[in-house]
Amino acid sequence: MKENVVVRKKPSKKEEVDVIAEVREKLINSNIREDIGYRLKDMMEQGGWTKKSLARLSGLSDTTIRRIVMLKQDITVEALHKICLAFDITLDQFCNINVGWHQPED
Repeated sequence: MKENVVVRKKPSKKEEVDVIAEVREKLINSNIREDIGYRLKDMMEQGGWTKKSLARLSGLSDTTIRRIVMLKQDITVEALHKICLAFDITLDQFCNINVGWHQPED
């Protein structure tokens, strides 16, 4: 069952500066590259995928897959979509699959 998401109402001009600061702070503290890289690595290990096989089946280069898994490159939505197609899952499933998740070290 899909969860309803409440989207923030458009802020007034006066509130925009505060919203911009809030978004910047959240971006600084986010680990999206790590989250995707770890999730991808875990899924590959779980399914027995090599970087080369994922690259070949997704249409991405070996270098791109290697750099994403090594947390050295951001991933585009298009590249993530290609990876999901290779795994035969949806983007929503990729974001919500519970695999051997790496917890950040304190």
